[in-house]
Amino acid sequence: MARRAAASVLLLTLSAACGATPAPRSPKAVTSSDGNPLGPSYVLMPLPGEDDSLLGRVLPAPPQPGRSLEETARANPCADKLAEKKETALTSSFEYAEELEGSASAGAMLGAFGFSADARRATHFVYRLGTDKRVSLVDTAEYEACCAEKGCGYGYVSALIHGDGEYATGEESSASGGVDIPAIGSASGDVALKVLNKRKVSGFIAAVVTVTDPKSSSRLGPLGVAKEAGIDEPTVGGTSKEIYEREKLTIVPQGDSWVFSETKSEKGERSVVKENEFVRRYTAMTGSDELADLETRRNTGGVIAFGIVTLLGLGGVAGGVATGSEGGAIAGGFVGGGLTIGFGIPFLIALGKYDGSPTSHYLTEKDARIYVDRYNRALLRSTIRDVEKAHRESALPRTPPSIAFDGRGFSGSF
Repeated sequence: MARRAAASVLLLTLSAACGATPAPRSPKAVTSSDGNPLGPSYVLMPLPGEDDSLLGRVLPAPPQPGRSLEETARANPCADKLAEKKETALTSSFEYAEELEGSASAGAMLGAFGFSADARRATHFVYRLGTDKRVSLVDTAEYEACCAEKGCGYGYVSALIHGDGEYATGEESSASGGVDIPAIGSASGDVALKVLNKRKVSGFIAAVVTVTDPKSSSRLGPLGVAKEAGIDEPTVGGTSKEIYEREKLTIVPQGDSWVFSETKSEKGERSVVKENEFVRRYTAMTGSDELADLETRRNTGGVIAFGIVTLLGLGGVAGGVATGSEGGAIAGGFVGGGLTIGFGIPFLIALGKYDGSPTSHYLTEKDARIYVDRYNRALLRSTIRDVEKAHRESALPRTPPSIAFDGRGFSGSF
């Protein structure tokens, strides 16, 4: 039995060692934080309808989050120079979760979309849309000349996209239970969300803004002008900063290699994190499984080496007994037993060291830095959300403790 068990373990470790080197999975296509998942210059309409009178109107300035195009658009002084209105079929679908920058800055934008009550909790604005047609006006050389003379501001609404779908607010969650959207694309990868509120929309759900101001460098996002940066370390302070600084990860050199490192004490003492542990933390924090294949046994070579010698030792004991002679049994037991004990104990220890050493890596240092940055961004958002939630809960009125005797016994609240 012992021989068969050792052989089984050896076969398992050999099969693991002969497999392909694990590598990160290709993540789902994710739009960068300064891009637009709908496409260049698309802006969502907070209150879609069937009225296309917005088409061709000019915008004096770039559209800002919290202000709808209908609110800011003005009559176009060169409208008669635009080409004739054209309608074309457009069958497509979009699904995305726009990251919000915090309760203060999110309030105005969410208010425009009818979700102002969710500003303190929402971490993402979600849209799931399907389109059926596009109505557009194309500019001409005459239009450009007219605008050069009369001024057409930042740009004009060159197309309206018709369709239907759903707007929603979501709160990011890493918990497996109570999640309404298990995985949806965002600027930082797939996120799991608890839906706070949602509403159906239909009509002209998005507009295309053609920029005619040659001096403008603003990039448009679905909610208006895209921010140059979202939540980052320099913009965060107080309790969130302190917690984040203790838990964020870095890459530091160690000998001829490098390791994952974290600060776990107020004194600034650092400890190393093995790559398998980083993979587990990354998966839990980001909700992405792109590194899941890298969590595997890191000391396969040592397990195989100790296992082979242990197996040979068991074979020596069995062979000595099989000779039927007392001398053979003693010699086999002495040699085989020594090998079994001498290498069997290290074999069992090696089996328990699944994560290997801190310098055992499947990731290159360059890739590791990329994934650490993604992990830290997710950690920062999670820390801010948890601290804000704790502050909200601590501000709730609490019933003071009381105790009373009603004849049947004592009762009270604490």
